[in-house]
Amino acid sequence: MTRPEIKEQIRSGIYDDDQEFWGSVSSEVKDLINGLLTVDPAQRMGVNEARNHQWFQDGVEDLRMDVQDLDDGDVELLRHYDTMPSLPTTPS
Repeated sequence: MTRPEIKEQIRSGIYDDDQEFWGSVSSEVKDLINGLLTVDPAQRMGVNEARNHQWFQDGVEDLRMDVQDLDDGDVELLRHYDTMPSLPTTPS
């Protein structure tokens, strides 16, 4: 039996949690991805649900802890991050 094309897999919600790839991924991330990949739009996780998902909440707390350890130079770089030039685009 052959696997369907990737587009059909996405449309049908056919995906697996191959341990080689997903073995080190947390259960929170797996839950978030499963919610986002739900085929039925009425059952699929929305943007607000995703934002409030435990994985994001834990990540925000981890980021808060990491920011406390930044020195002044790092904080200054972050302040100006949005004003840094972006990578050049290639002509089409």
